[in-house]
Amino acid sequence: MIPVILSGGSGQRLWPISRKATPKQFCQFLNEPLLELTLKRLENFDAPLLISNINLKIPTENILNQLNFPVDVLYEPMAKNTAPAIALAAKYLLEKKHDDHWVCVFPADHIIENTAELVKNLNYISTQKEDAIYLLGIQPTEAKTGYGYIEVDTLQFDKACDVRRFHEKPDQSTALTYLKKDNFLWNSGIFIFKPKTLIHYFEETHSKIWQHIKNIDHFHNITEVYNKIPSNSFDYEVLENFHNIKCVPSRLKWSDVGTWDEFAKVIPQHESYKNELISINSKNNYFLASDKKAIATIGVKDLLVIDNPDSLLICKKGNSEAVKSVVQNIKNEAVTTLNNFELKPWGYFKVLLEEDFHKVKKICVYPNQQLSYQSHQNRNECWVITKGSAEVTLENEKMKLSKGQSIYINKNQKHRIANIGDEHLVFIEVQTGSYFGEDDITRFEDDYGRI
Repeated sequence: MIPVILSGGSGQRLWPISRKATPKQFCQFLNEPLLELTLKRLENFDAPLLISNINLKIPTENILNQLNFPVDVLYEPMAKNTAPAIALAAKYLLEKKHDDHWVCVFPADHIIENTAELVKNLNYISTQKEDAIYLLGIQPTEAKTGYGYIEVDTLQFDKACDVRRFHEKPDQSTALTYLKKDNFLWNSGIFIFKPKTLIHYFEETHSKIWQHIKNIDHFHNITEVYNKIPSNSFDYEVLENFHNIKCVPSRLKWSDVGTWDEFAKVIPQHESYKNELISINSKNNYFLASDKKAIATIGVKDLLVIDNPDSLLICKKGNSEAVKSVVQNIKNEAVTTLNNFELKPWGYFKVLLEEDFHKVKKICVYPNQQLSYQSHQNRNECWVITKGSAEVTLENEKMKLSKGQSIYINKNQKHRIANIGDEHLVFIEVQTGSYFGEDDITRFEDDYGRI
């Protein structure tokens, strides 16, 4: 079975930690990014196919470079929702002559605790009729308004059931009604099918999406084709009309971590925040801070407090679905697009301080990785090594630096730093000058094709 991972997103629902440039699958909520956890969960299957957006190429490669198993990747030139992404996967697998393999489509940012249950469900589906599309339905444990629901004829766990109807995200009273019935399941967004089944359906229904996707020529003309593709979800394009949809009710411990309310239930307080909490006449509050700091509350209850260096979210529990509306109303685009950390193919950096005439970063370089050979027009840099071993190239002269040593780089000097040790290389970079934007980089050599 070939896993297909959908890794797009706008980074709105878990703002202010998640941003447009680093949606939630790249955030380290559980010590590792959710995308990395998803890929590791599936490493015993066939090589996964990851579908992402070209704007997310750098954080994606940051994660892929740390894995010890192969992952195929396709980058969409623009977001067109899930139907074109899955059709693109079908086209790719058809060209690879894998259209007769079972495929399982997963979102990149969900949490699944009991992987053995997932494997059991997928093994069962792989023995079923090949002309169906199978869904995993999750037994509801509460009246969720943030999930779609699947209504089946008769619920029988770990067996394929006929789908009677799909239901959009309900209001609270409707969700309570669904919870009381025994044939309503949460729609996990996990789809299993053979690409040839989906392609036959696309051809039979003259799908406008497929009419364009099938004209992609070895993926050289993908941008031209994508400009013509209508945007649509897989649910509307396929599931609402396909003649043979089956649902396998599952006992997966699953969450899409789609809101801060859901996040607070899935990731307990003691795991997400280990710093000092002082609570006076307060109860049932949840805190998450990106930096180490003490948090004190007096006389408040039922709050979600999410702190980031450039923004703060305070939300009454039960109302976090509205975070997306907050993001849409923020005028400062940088607060919704960029974070104080940025993932790179070679590692990452975190901005510690930024003022008019200087900027301070903490930079981490993974083993066997190096930055590009580059220069800057508008800033000088000073590097202080705090961990690991580095080889620094300055105007073609190489030197080795270790913990406690430093080097000064003038503007317009060509320079590079490489990690030559077995552990992460960490150093502090102090920039001085007139402009500190990431676009003030002239690259002369680069391992990642960014010249």
